[in-house]
Amino acid sequence: MKRLRLAKLYKTLPVAALVAVLLALVSWWVQGLPILRDLERRAEDLRFQLFPASARADTNVVLVAIDDGSLAYVSRLGASWPWPRGFYEGMLSYFAAGGAPRAVLFDLQFTGEDFFMEDDILAGAMRANGHVVQAMQLVPDSTNVPDRLERHTLTAACAPRFVEAGFAGVLSPIPHYLDAAAQVGVINVRPDADGVIRRIPLFYDVQGRMLPQMGLAGLMTGENLGVDAADREGVRLDSLFIPVGADGRFRVNWYGAGALDGPFSYYPMRDIILSVHQMATGREPALPPSLFDGKYIIVGAIAGGLLDLKTTPTDRIFPGMEIWATVLSNYLRQDFVREAPSWVSLLLLLGVCFVVYYGSVRLPLNWSLPGAALVLVLLVAAAVTAWLRWRLLLPIMTLGTGFVITWLFSATLNYMMEGRAKNQIRHIFTRYNHPDVVAQLMEDPESVEMGGEEAEATVLFTDIADFTPFAETKRPRELVHLLNQYFTEFTEILFAHQGMLDKFTGDGVMALFGVPLATPDHALLACRAALEHQRFHRALTDETGAAYFHTHTRVGINTGVIIVGNIGSVKRMDYTAIGDPVNLAARLEGVGKIYGIGTVISESTWAQVNEVIICRELDTLRVKGKDTPTRIFEIIGEHGVDDKPAWLETYHEGLALYRAGDWAGAMARFAELAAPPWSDPAAEEMLDRCHRFRHNPPQDWDGILTLERK
Repeated sequence: MKRLRLAKLYKTLPVAALVAVLLALVSWWVQGLPILRDLERRAEDLRFQLFPASARADTNVVLVAIDDGSLAYVSRLGASWPWPRGFYEGMLSYFAAGGAPRAVLFDLQFTGEDFFMEDDILAGAMRANGHVVQAMQLVPDSTNVPDRLERHTLTAACAPRFVEAGFAGVLSPIPHYLDAAAQVGVINVRPDADGVIRRIPLFYDVQGRMLPQMGLAGLMTGENLGVDAADREGVRLDSLFIPVGADGRFRVNWYGAGALDGPFSYYPMRDIILSVHQMATGREPALPPSLFDGKYIIVGAIAGGLLDLKTTPTDRIFPGMEIWATVLSNYLRQDFVREAPSWVSLLLLLGVCFVVYYGSVRLPLNWSLPGAALVLVLLVAAAVTAWLRWRLLLPIMTLGTGFVITWLFSATLNYMMEGRAKNQIRHIFTRYNHPDVVAQLMEDPESVEMGGEEAEATVLFTDIADFTPFAETKRPRELVHLLNQYFTEFTEILFAHQGMLDKFTGDGVMALFGVPLATPDHALLACRAALEHQRFHRALTDETGAAYFHTHTRVGINTGVIIVGNIGSVKRMDYTAIGDPVNLAARLEGVGKIYGIGTVISESTWAQVNEVIICRELDTLRVKGKDTPTRIFEIIGEHGVDDKPAWLETYHEGLALYRAGDWAGAMARFAELAAPPWSDPAAEEMLDRCHRFRHNPPQDWDGILTLERK
C-alpha cells in the first residue's frame, strides 16, 4: 500500500501547482514558434469575421470613391485617367458650398504636373479649404527630399519603436500641393508575413524627418491637434490617446467587410461631378453639399483598374482608402483593440494548466474527458466575451497550446501511474470482489470511498431449508466442504448471468443484477440464473451431500431502485446494497417456505420478464413491515425452452375464485392440484387456507393475505 500512496502523490494540490507552473512556462516559450504565431493571427482575424461591428464606425467619416462607374462617366465627358485637376478643384468648392468639412484626405498621389495646367487652380482650392491632407508614398531608394516637406515634419520626440524606418526617398506631391496642403499623410502599409494588413505604424522616418500616417494626419488636421507625448504604451494628442502594441504599431479595429456594403457611407465621384455641374447651371444638385458639412472626407480609388485594393482580416479585396477611414474612425471614437498584458496572459495560462492538470488526474476518465472539453469551451467563451464586451484580445492560441500540452502530459502521466495503481488494486481486491467491481475500481481508484448512488437493479436472496438439522448430522470439516462445493457451483451460475455476488449469508447468498455495471435486462438475468439452478439440481440424482443443498434451496427475487455503494466504516467497508427492494427480496425468499416452492419473484420483477419467463401467480401478500401489497409469482420455466404446465390455468382459476371469496369453488380447483399426480404444495397451502376461511371468513376480505412474521 505504500507504493499506492506514492503513486497518488502526483494528484496532490502542491504537486499540481508546481506542474502547472512548469507547463505554463513551456507553453509560453512554445508560443514563439512561427506556426503558433500564424495561428494566433488567424484566430484574431476570425473574431473580426464572425463578429462584424459596423455600428461602431464613426458616421462622420465618409468616402468619395472613384469607381468604375465614375471613370466611365468622366470618359463620356471627354476626359481620361488621370483626370484633369479641375475636377478636384470643383469638388473642394462644392464641399465649401455646403459648409466646412473637418478634413479632406486625398488618397491620391499628385506627383506630376497636370496636363491641363490646372495645378494652380487646385492648389488655390486646397488653401481655401485649409484642411486638406495630401498623400505621400515613401520608397527605399534614395531620392531628393524636397525642402518644402519640412513644414509637415513632426517635432515630437518618439521612441524609435513607434517610428517605421528604412525609407531613403519619397514620391512627393508637386510643390504646389506641398505648399497648399495642411498636412501630408504617409500611405505606406506593410502587411504581416501572410500578406494581411493588421497593424499600421503611426509615424515614418525618411532622412531624419518624422511624418504621420494618413489616418493620423487626418485626425491632427481635423481636430487641430499636435503630438503631445509618446510613452511606452502609446501616443497622446491632447485629450485623445492612441495605443500601440509591443511592436510599436497601431492595431486596427476592423468593422467588417469593405466597399459599398461596409460600415462607411460611399459617394461615387460621378455624383459629386454631376452635382457640381448642376449647381453651376443653377439647378438643384443630386447630392446636397450640406451632406459633407463637418465630415472627414476621404477621396480615393476603388476601381479595379486602379489597383488600390488590399487584404485585411475581414476581406481579401479591401479598398485602400477604407483602411484610412477605419483607422481615423478608431481614433475619433477611441475605439481600439486592446491586447491583454503579458502578466494577465501568463496568469490565465497558469490557470488553464492548473485546472486541466488537476482535473485530469483527479477525475475518472469518463469525467476528465468531458471536463477537458468544458475547459476548452470556456476558453473560447471567455475569448469571445472579452472581445465582444471590451474588444480585448486574449491569446487564445497560447492558452490553447497550454491546454493541449497539459492534457497530453497529464494523460501520459495518468497512463503510467494508474497502470501501477490498478495492478495493485487488482491484486488486492480480486480475491474478495466480483470482477465487475474490480474493473470499476481499476477505472476509478478514487471510488474506494464510503458513499452510494441510486440504481434500478434486481436483488436475489437464497437460503437452504432445514439447514440446521442437516448440519447437526455432519462433522465440521465435512459440512464446510459441502458448503464450499455448493457455493462454488451457485456462484458460477450467478457469474455466468452477470450477477454480482454481494455476500454469503451463512448458508445463503445475496446477489445483485444490474450493478455495478448497468444492464437493461437485469431482472431477466436473475430469473434465468434461478432457472439454471433449478435445472442443475433436477439433474442431480444423489439426494445426500451437496445434492441436498441444491434440492432444498429457496430463492427470492425482487426488482426496484436500490442504493448501492461502499458502505461501512472508514477502515472497513463493503460494496453492497440497501433499501426496501432489498428487504422485500429477503422476505420473498422466506415466503417460499409457506408455499413449499423454490423460487418466488415480486410483481415488479414479473412485469419485466413475463413475456420470456413462464410464471405462476401465487398470491397477493402484505409482507411484515410493509403496508403496500405485492403480487407474487413462481418461476416455472422459459418460453421456447420449457413446456407450459397443463395445470397452470387450473391454479389461476382457483386463485381468482379465492380472491372473490368463493371458497368452495377455489377449494375444488386447489384440491385437484393438491392430489396426485400433481401433488402441488402451493395448491395444498391454498386449499388449507380456503378450509379455514370457509369456516371462519375474514372480515373486509380484499383477496390480500397479511403475513405477521418474516
